[in-house]
Amino acid sequence: MKVPVKWLNEHVKIDDIPIKTLEEGLIMSGSNTEGIRDFSRDNTEIVVGRVLAQEKHPDADKLFVLKVDIGDERVQIVTGAKNVKVGDFVPVARVGARLAKGLVIKKSKLRGEVSEGMLVSLDELGFTRSVIPKVFDDGIYILQGSYEPGTPFFEAVAIGDQVIEFEITPNRADCLCIEGMARETQATFGRQRRAVKVPQGFSGDEVGKFIDVSVLDRDLCPRYAGFVIRNANIEPSPQWMQVRLMLAGVRPINNIVDVTNYVMLEIGNPIHPFDLDQVDEGRIIVRRAEADEVITTLDSVKRSLTTEDLVIASPRRAIGLAGIMGGENTEITSETRNIFVEVASFNKTALRLSSKSLGLRTEASARFEKGIDPSRVAKAIQRLLELYQEMNVGELVKGVVDVYPEPQIQRRVTLTRREVKRILGIDPTVPEMIKMLEGLEFQLVEGDDLSLTVAVPPCRLDVVKEIDLVEEIARIYGYDRIPSTIPGGTLYGEFSPKQRIENRVKRLLVAKGLVEIATYSFVSPSTVKKIKREKDPAISRMVKLINPLGEEYSVMRTTLVPNLLEVLVRNHNYGAPKMMAFEMGNTFMPKSLPVKDLPDEKISLVMGGFGEGVGFFTLKGLVTLLLEDLGIHGVRFVKAPKIDTYHPGRSATILWGETSLGYMGEFHPEVLENFEANTRITGVELDFEALMAASNLTRIYNPVSRFPAIERDIALLVAETVTNEEIIDIIEKNGGNDLVQVKLFDIYRGDQIQAGFKSVAYNMVFRAKEDTLTYEAVQKPYDKILEALEKELGALRR
Repeated sequence: MKVPVKWLNEHVKIDDIPIKTLEEGLIMSGSNTEGIRDFSRDNTEIVVGRVLAQEKHPDADKLFVLKVDIGDERVQIVTGAKNVKVGDFVPVARVGARLAKGLVIKKSKLRGEVSEGMLVSLDELGFTRSVIPKVFDDGIYILQGSYEPGTPFFEAVAIGDQVIEFEITPNRADCLCIEGMARETQATFGRQRRAVKVPQGFSGDEVGKFIDVSVLDRDLCPRYAGFVIRNANIEPSPQWMQVRLMLAGVRPINNIVDVTNYVMLEIGNPIHPFDLDQVDEGRIIVRRAEADEVITTLDSVKRSLTTEDLVIASPRRAIGLAGIMGGENTEITSETRNIFVEVASFNKTALRLSSKSLGLRTEASARFEKGIDPSRVAKAIQRLLELYQEMNVGELVKGVVDVYPEPQIQRRVTLTRREVKRILGIDPTVPEMIKMLEGLEFQLVEGDDLSLTVAVPPCRLDVVKEIDLVEEIARIYGYDRIPSTIPGGTLYGEFSPKQRIENRVKRLLVAKGLVEIATYSFVSPSTVKKIKREKDPAISRMVKLINPLGEEYSVMRTTLVPNLLEVLVRNHNYGAPKMMAFEMGNTFMPKSLPVKDLPDEKISLVMGGFGEGVGFFTLKGLVTLLLEDLGIHGVRFVKAPKIDTYHPGRSATILWGETSLGYMGEFHPEVLENFEANTRITGVELDFEALMAASNLTRIYNPVSRFPAIERDIALLVAETVTNEEIIDIIEKNGGNDLVQVKLFDIYRGDQIQAGFKSVAYNMVFRAKEDTLTYEAVQKPYDKILEALEKELGALRR
């Protein structure tokens, strides 16, 4: 909310308060700011000039040579502006002036003609194009009225006003207007504000001859009012109003529309004017839209509606989306002569849902969806009538139509000193609390030494309970004055079992040299195809975003593998010779498509790497170490069913019993090509929730045996198809209770080994817990192992 300070000063006297003091005081009372803009500080040496003469440039068709009176001298200025004529008063940047965009004006020659300054546009003064009147879009700003040439521009025109931009929280719709910020200033600095008059009621008088209003759905429209202007004069609004609108971030259009925007910014109630001659039979009907009803809104977009949308209609058609945007068929144009000005209150929830479903958010809907109390309608109408009468826009038909069958009941809330002390740790007296609350325009109903009851201002829709009044006391008393205290009682906190496992895994992987990465949950739908998993329903079914930043962030990820690959490839392309990384994050699995409920969020763990010494067995060792640390024993790495993401001969499924914990392997060359990788990359993807279910962090102490171990080696000749896992399973199964370790230490393929076979060698460690083992005691299980290997795998001892 942009608040011009001089406009605020008309509602509450603050011209004696330094701007920084004003800003800091409002911040401390709960109105955060995003900064102060001062156009007069951003621009220097700009004066009002009067155009005395205008000639075409002798050597340039699109340039003009002007003689301009700037007070103490008459200067020649060359310009390309087409909207300037003799007699106009314009802003002139003198030689040496500095403009908002950093331009410094120098005496120069343009096609041989001397230019001693520059005529200035609103864009060059620092205004964004979205707020500049269309008539000045590509031209010089022409001042209305007469001025003394040479007068400092920012003294002559209120553009030099300072503007404070406030960050208004969603619950404080009452602060989205000048009146609301005046109320906050009144309470913060103890200044009495000038309240806008509120009429007690309106009479129909003659207005009923020109307009008839019916509200069919009063739950969605508790109050609908308006008045009629006949024989309207559509022309630019006064300069002072245009300037205020621009400073507040709104583009001036014409006198009719500008007044509605001005009152919206001042009072907070959005307003919409209709071309009354385009309203069939002069009847307004507020109703729900019919199924698939179509309306073309002011932005020239055709919109299909549902029965959940509220429309303003005439007997034959919809003419506006209630509280959002008017219809193109009743737009105010230069040809408009009769006008109906609508001021209404709409249900905030229904309006927000309509705005969201239509993808249409406007200045009006942004206010209505936060909540506008019906009582503001009368105040807004009173202010509109004053301004229209002052500007002589046409004939104001006597009377106001006002459909308000159930007037708003003012809420009452009770506040106790005990609750204030319990929550804030301070103990103000009831008179002190009354003074603070009356500054915010709460009205005292009754009170004693321990409590008080107040009537809540209609605009404060956020105040419904005692705790809300406690918050009001806190911010007006001053958060900086509330003493710091240590919470009472015993405080105890700990990680949940899930968090302990997550932290344990991260610590171990970081200790082993892996880098933790964090990537976006929003990804491109093409990532599934890039890892060749588009046929996997668990991965390819994705939640689509309704309003994505772009195609690359249009769905929610179902796997972390593409994110990992993108990070690894990017770092390799940046010159990293070696890298190992991991990510632990959520994946989002839709329960159904199209999405009806929130997706299931599953935690996944991926790790991978590239470079010298990083390969399949490196990652397998890391996975084995990780699972052992989590107390998951008996894990097997078996040949994976065909998963196109990985190389078919260099991948494995990780099994714990019959439960699959994940997959690992070297990424398929086609996958690497899809990611434009020119190095081999190995990766692991683990179902972290399955890991948590299988983990056992209980540790049982087993003393180290006091007796010596016996080691035996065994060398075997086996077929190439026999896996290490199969051999170790047979050795452990037949090695007896004294076999404590089995380790593969050699694989040999060469001239002495026939094709299709390999030589493997294992080291076995035997140790008894109760006595010293003998050679004979070890030989028996050793022979049993050999026999089983030969029988089950066809292995031959070398």
